[in-house]
Amino acid sequence: MRAFDILDPDLDIFKSYFLEASAGTGKTFAIEHLVIRLLLESEEPIQIQEILAVTFTREAAHEMRTRIRAKLEEVQKNKKHSSRVEEALLAFDEIQVFTIHGFCHRMLSEFAFEAGAPIQGGGSEHSQPLNEMRGVVEDFFRTGDPKFASDVSALLKRNRYDLNKLIDTIIKVMLEDPSPKEIPEVGALPLVDEEPLREDFLQLAPRYKRLKIEDYAHQVEGLIKFLQVKDLPLLLEEKEWFFEKMHKDNEKIRAAPLENFSLRYPTLIPSLQENLVPFLQIVRDPNERLLRIAAECRERWKVKASRTDQFTFDQILATMQRASEHPFFAQKVREKYKAVIVDEFQDTDPIQWSIFASLFLESHLLYLVGDPKQSIYGFRSADIYTYMRAAEAIGEEKRAYLDTNFRSNPKLVEQLNRFFTKVPDWVELPSLPGSLAYHPVKAGREDTPMEESPFHCFFASGEKGREKSWPTKKMETETLFPYIANEMIRLHLERKIPFREMAVLVKDRFQALRLEEVLRHARLPCLIKRTRHVSESRGFYAMELFLIGVRDPNRQELANAILQLGEAKEDISFSNLQTVFEENGFASLIETFLKSHLFSNDPTLYSEFRQITELLLHKEAETMDSLLQTMEEWKATSIEEDERLKLFKEEGEDKAMIMTTFGSKGLEFDVVFCLGIASRFLRETASEERDAEKMRELYVALTRAREKVYLPCLFPFAPEGNSPVELFFEKWNLSEEALFQELESMGMTCSRMQKTPLLQLERAEKKNRSLIPPPKAQLDFPHEILTSFSSMAKQSGTTFVSEKFYAQDLTQKTLHTMPLGAETGNVIHALFEAHFENLHTSIDQLVCERLAQTHLVGYEEVVVEMMEEVLRMPLVEEFSLGALKEGEYCQEMEFLFPQENRLVKGFADLVFQREEKFYIVDWKTNWLGSSDVDYTEEKITEAMREHDYYLQAELYTEALRRYVKRFYNAPFEELFGGAYYLFIRGKKAIGIC
Repeated sequence: MRAFDILDPDLDIFKSYFLEASAGTGKTFAIEHLVIRLLLESEEPIQIQEILAVTFTREAAHEMRTRIRAKLEEVQKNKKHSSRVEEALLAFDEIQVFTIHGFCHRMLSEFAFEAGAPIQGGGSEHSQPLNEMRGVVEDFFRTGDPKFASDVSALLKRNRYDLNKLIDTIIKVMLEDPSPKEIPEVGALPLVDEEPLREDFLQLAPRYKRLKIEDYAHQVEGLIKFLQVKDLPLLLEEKEWFFEKMHKDNEKIRAAPLENFSLRYPTLIPSLQENLVPFLQIVRDPNERLLRIAAECRERWKVKASRTDQFTFDQILATMQRASEHPFFAQKVREKYKAVIVDEFQDTDPIQWSIFASLFLESHLLYLVGDPKQSIYGFRSADIYTYMRAAEAIGEEKRAYLDTNFRSNPKLVEQLNRFFTKVPDWVELPSLPGSLAYHPVKAGREDTPMEESPFHCFFASGEKGREKSWPTKKMETETLFPYIANEMIRLHLERKIPFREMAVLVKDRFQALRLEEVLRHARLPCLIKRTRHVSESRGFYAMELFLIGVRDPNRQELANAILQLGEAKEDISFSNLQTVFEENGFASLIETFLKSHLFSNDPTLYSEFRQITELLLHKEAETMDSLLQTMEEWKATSIEEDERLKLFKEEGEDKAMIMTTFGSKGLEFDVVFCLGIASRFLRETASEERDAEKMRELYVALTRAREKVYLPCLFPFAPEGNSPVELFFEKWNLSEEALFQELESMGMTCSRMQKTPLLQLERAEKKNRSLIPPPKAQLDFPHEILTSFSSMAKQSGTTFVSEKFYAQDLTQKTLHTMPLGAETGNVIHALFEAHFENLHTSIDQLVCERLAQTHLVGYEEVVVEMMEEVLRMPLVEEFSLGALKEGEYCQEMEFLFPQENRLVKGFADLVFQREEKFYIVDWKTNWLGSSDVDYTEEKITEAMREHDYYLQAELYTEALRRYVKRFYNAPFEELFGGAYYLFIRGKKAIGIC
């Protein structure tokens, strides 16, 4: 396998590659340059929309789009390939960068006829139909099923009877396609009499530890009853049976031999242990209980989904796999692309590879990029053997690897190479002969002098005792956590490393919470990395209190509660703020509040409050109740359903990160403490494949650091130990002392940990603090506010006057009797948006489908006629919207630009290009009268002025001007055709700006 250098001009990129990209070797850099070279160097021009790039997450897809665009703009400056680059930038909105589910969904939607499997909105790449899933789970609990009664009871108790929490957990497991273990059948058991069995029990019980006669004697009667009726649920009424304790490992040291006892049923206990214990172990296991219920709910969901055309992510993949076997569908997809890049290929599962192989393996330039050493998502169906099969299918002659690490300090790269090559064949493949090879990498960046070893191993010892976990909680709190905290403080003070550039990789969230408590006690700023919902934030709570206070100005206790959250400059007058809201709207309300009541002592709270503000500005609600109702709806909406509800982390916060190894994949920090890979896993079934994956977890953990990595070695290593560190060093076959010396001889530094006193950051910093008081500074927060058109219109003095109720025959279904209000406007907007998303769908079909669940049922014929009329109506000379083709327009064009002391944000309904000019279209459902004759030029002009649509048009035009000037040098006035406001209730009713 040879090295791959994308910057080598002699490298032939016009052939398929199977590219291994070790950690830190510039995988994304290689992909973005590969895309650029495909665009610029192909003999027959390749358009940017003819290159498909698929990656693992939406965040990675967003980063890839951003980096490709930045590289195109950089190349554009040298003018060498100006025409191709300009074409790529003009068509950049059509770039085909997706997640695997996004790609499948797009193809199944675009070529629905050929696929024979229409995809509904519930299966989009942005969300699974979680509301429907929740409904199925709630129905499961509501109706009850005797078969699952003990499982439900046990899980509710385990979740402290929090039903909503349990439902959320079940849904998460449903999404992972649960596979509970098969419950073993119970073999034949003898019938026995109660008294002889009781005598045997009284003889045997004293032989075993923790088997008190008074605690278990009642079970004799229960066991007799079970043996008579063979009713398995009876077994689950007991938390633990006496015969489960009667095994050799639980015998007391001085227990008399069994041969000394005269038992009436000498074979009964062994028979019960053989036939009942395996059954009880599985049915009682809380994880298996959860899997059984989740599997049952998933089956019920599948039945329901099949009736409603809803698709989960897994079903999208299965549908795509079947569709790929249809010749016409496969041909359509192949014709769309000329080159295909699959990123993070080590996380691909067999179904995903079968899709790519059947569509592109034989016919396209196919680039598979990944690192098998980082394949750690087995729980998500990622399969390293799929990676190996794909490598074989591509062919050895097309395999290559990135050989230079641009991430880490050269000394760290050197020590990691030495560490990973100490023992060959450590990246095992249990189901194949041989193992994965580790290819040493070169250092590609300059050395950063730290004056200390970049690879440190810290040894700690402890006694396990009766604790199940390893390391024990005593080891954590007395030795490991204080050592990590003290090292962080030292590196921060002596080496000036920001805390945000340090990370501790932990085993799970429980270890994370224990570590967080210790770090906070040391006054060390830290943050557990997890995706949080906005409703969990203090900013959300503050906004709720604030809105309720503005709605009910007399509730002074709310003002006091807000004042306690932050240091406000003056008391809060809800009465004055209510007046501001009524006269000028929500944006002005927030701006007024923040000017007087900044959360100046708490930047995190201020950031959260601003995020909630931005979300509410999208709503443009006109009453406090509607804003509060929106916030209530957010609480019931998951992040998977609406990604905007993910709480943002304020950039620049200097906090150390705590995360799992799985969560760290793809990230990098200056300093990394790899605590989690030294932790053992409880209740885990022994598996060669799982142990092999742990070796890959160790590799991922150790390669996150740029400057320094810490590896814990916790002794004694146990024969049954299953931590990644134990499994790795087991291959070295060295004692503790010999391992210590060997690591030092390889250039790493080592230390032995004892009980360590915990430093506190504040005290440590005082040593270097000057006693001269600093000059007093007046902190001033910038008054940034996001503003929408509606709020600006109100602030300019325009008043939105509710349209007068019209006196006419409402039983007649016409455009003029169609209900008033924002809901009608939203439906009409959605219809036009859906039409331009898929021009091939008939308007009749579109309207019937979309109006079925709305308040406009009965207006189908009216709406169809209106849409056809609007699309036929000439706008530019004889040109109408119905003549637009794909690629000539952009819908819901989002914009954000500064204006004076505010940021203006909004969406333009439709922007299209015709003969080198750009036009803006906006749909309006305003009611101007009870007949077409009321939609005169004078009335339209009056409505435009009354509702300040001229201001709106100015904002849209300014946004378009800023966009167009990036690609055209001509004056904007020569490129702009105008803004058309289509009042759809009237015939040919157009307002032009």
